[in-house]
Amino acid sequence: MNFCLKNTFAVVILFSYLSACGGPAPSSETLSGAPAANEIKKNKMFDDGKHVIYFNAITTDFLEPEIAKANNITRSKNRALVNIAIQKKNTDGTKTPVNASLNATVTNLTGQLKNVDWRKVNEGSAIYYLGLVNIANGETLIFDLQPVPEGQDESIAVRFQHRFFND
Repeated sequence: MNFCLKNTFAVVILFSYLSACGGPAPSSETLSGAPAANEIKKNKMFDDGKHVIYFNAITTDFLEPEIAKANNITRSKNRALVNIAIQKKNTDGTKTPVNASLNATVTNLTGQLKNVDWRKVNEGSAIYYLGLVNIANGETLIFDLQPVPEGQDESIAVRFQHRFFND
């Protein structure tokens, strides 16, 4: 199972670069009127000076059948896998994976709240969070992340969007 999780993570990273993204930029405020998060438009990471947050999203049909089965993930063009990892920046320039309390809201462009099934994965020294969400062809999802890294009192607000195509 550990081998399969490593492959899942590698596949998610690889296909995040191959999956389509685009659509209109999110607004500068959330739907609730709260201040904007740190919007990410090109890179799949955010560095706040103390931590680096990595993220990506793909449709689950990109996963190899064996990997999906071993991790109890349904392969589908109508289901997306979101991967989030948080690393603390050390004074020597290295980074260390950290646990976090992950608060996240996922909406589409019409403001419809999407239900996401989140899982924390510990794999050796790696720590990451996987989320599964149903999607429609051409749907753009806005991910508002508010992770609170272990040892910190405040969350790091990050917003990114991804448009999914399943044709």
